[in-house]
Amino acid sequence: MTNNNILDTIPAHLLQLDDQGLVRDFYFADGIEGHPTHAQRNTNLSSLFPQEISNHFLHHIERLKSGDKNVSFMYATTYDGEQYQFKTSGSQHNGDYLFIIQTANQATHDKEEKERLYEQIRKAQKMETLGRLSSGIAHDFNNILASILGYADLTLDVVSKQGQQELIRYINEVINEGEKARDLITQMLAFSRASQNEDIALNPTPLIKELAKVIQASLPANIDLTVHLDENVHKILISPSQLNQTILNICNNSREAIADKQGYITINLNYATHYEAKCSVCHQHFKGDFVDISIADDGEGINPDLLDNVFKPFYTSREKNLHSGMGLVVVNENVHEQQGHIVIDSIVGYGTTTRLFFPSADQQQNAPTQAENQYCSHASILIIEDEETIANLQSELLQSKGFSTAAYSDAYEALSQLKSTPENFDCIVIDQSMPSLSGIEFSKQALQLRPELPIILCTTNKQTIDHRALDQLGIRGQLQKPFTSEQLIEEICKLVQNET
Repeated sequence: MTNNNILDTIPAHLLQLDDQGLVRDFYFADGIEGHPTHAQRNTNLSSLFPQEISNHFLHHIERLKSGDKNVSFMYATTYDGEQYQFKTSGSQHNGDYLFIIQTANQATHDKEEKERLYEQIRKAQKMETLGRLSSGIAHDFNNILASILGYADLTLDVVSKQGQQELIRYINEVINEGEKARDLITQMLAFSRASQNEDIALNPTPLIKELAKVIQASLPANIDLTVHLDENVHKILISPSQLNQTILNICNNSREAIADKQGYITINLNYATHYEAKCSVCHQHFKGDFVDISIADDGEGINPDLLDNVFKPFYTSREKNLHSGMGLVVVNENVHEQQGHIVIDSIVGYGTTTRLFFPSADQQQNAPTQAENQYCSHASILIIEDEETIANLQSELLQSKGFSTAAYSDAYEALSQLKSTPENFDCIVIDQSMPSLSGIEFSKQALQLRPELPIILCTTNKQTIDHRALDQLGIRGQLQKPFTSEQLIEEICKLVQNET
């Protein structure tokens, strides 16, 4: 087997594949809560198996596609000089393909192991159902948030012109709290979907607050947890699951370093300006402004000679089987994938501080200039939104900035208008979840009329959209609801400017 493969260390497993053989999930059958490792999720079969065995799985997926209810096969492989034989059985479930894998000498325990594996399947199905429910609720909740934020923006424009400072302060507080709610619903949706590696611009503060509750509940009584969070740090570009996974892995290392003695773990979040240091992993010097997440403990510390080794796969300085040795490998991948860096300060016998430096997701440098805004504000925008209140709100927001608009809550009415005067519109803003005609279906017909017409697709959850399919269709803009008036105008101006 290839490296990073742990199949030979576990008695039975459940492998979930899509119809192309991509690894969707990997469940342990030994009572752990079914959390796949970073290397095993959303990867190709070849990352787990030699090509010959990967071909076996692909062949049996084709058999299941052709109508077979169940398939099974045996295969053998050599790993670390030992010969292993595996018994594999598979079936189709909800569009994916599930394979139970057991070492041959475990075959006599089929009934017990299968029951445990099917329990894992039932848990996965419950989470899938919860995700679908969350997505439906979020659509309605995001519409409510969009109304609150939108009308607050309009009110702020009015009172700002009147110079009513006290009202300005109150309205800004409403907007700030609304944006926090928007961030929370975005993070909830990101966790609820199968594709959890979608990067989003998120404020780490509310996520770490919630995660700290989970960490606190899991710590033994001898370890105290302290959390210090700056409420006003910049957003960072990362998937919520990756950020959770990163912090949890470091905290798990800290817990093991403290062991049975009385100790503490401290999580700090702040914004470091003009910071300069050398990365403990890639050894590059870096400087600038960063979101700084640090986890400190007073555990055993790390010998300086071993610092380079802690980021190697399966390395551990502790007793055999006490630690997986993969935690910091995942941390390294997650941080450097986002152009971040890691600095570790450790003293043997006194403890360790691990600092994660993430660049800000601030995209102001890509925002249109005032002159560009002034130019594109003369554009004519066609708005299609199933909630009439939201359609009217978006129309009012754009009109207040100088745009001309036509708003519809019925996609077929909007399509009829577009067919009669396709040259009258410079951009279309449409909700994907239209009840009569989906945003994508509307866009297909609109682009047949004018292939170059800029379209912005508004979604409740970006992870549910195939971005490659949007590119192929010619849909060049996308916004996740709820969005601010500034985000909407920025996206419109970007597309209209590119068109001209």
